[in-house]
Amino acid sequence: MRVKEKIIVSRDGQSPRVKRHYDQARTPLDRLCETNAISQEQKEELLALRDQVNPRKLRQAIYDQIDYIVSLPGAKPGVTEDVYQTLSQPIPILKGEGASVTLLLEPITSFR
Repeated sequence: MRVKEKIIVSRDGQSPRVKRHYDQARTPLDRLCETNAISQEQKEELLALRDQVNPRKLRQAIYDQIDYIVSLPGAKPGVTEDVYQTLSQPIPILKGEGASVTLLLEPITSFR
C-alpha cells in the first residue's frame, strides 16, 4: 500500500502526530497497467504472463530446488579440499524433458 497523503494533527498539550491515509492495495503490475507508460499490447502480454503463473507449482518448484541444494554433500570438517578440482568435475543438469546437459566448469588459472 502506498501513502496517499499525510496530515499533521496537533492537539493542545500533545506533541504533533502524523496521520497517514493509504491508497488501495494493488500489485506493481496493476499500478503499471493503470498508467500510459506501456502500450496496450505490452499490457496484454504482461497480463497473459501473470495468468500463466501457477503460484502452487512455482512454490513447489522452489522447494524442490532448495531440497536438492540441501541434499548436496557438504564440506567435511577437518578435510581440506582443492576448490579448483571440485569445480572441474562435470555437473549433470536436467534440461527439458529428460534430456540432460553436463556442465564442465573450468578452473580459474589467472586473475586479471
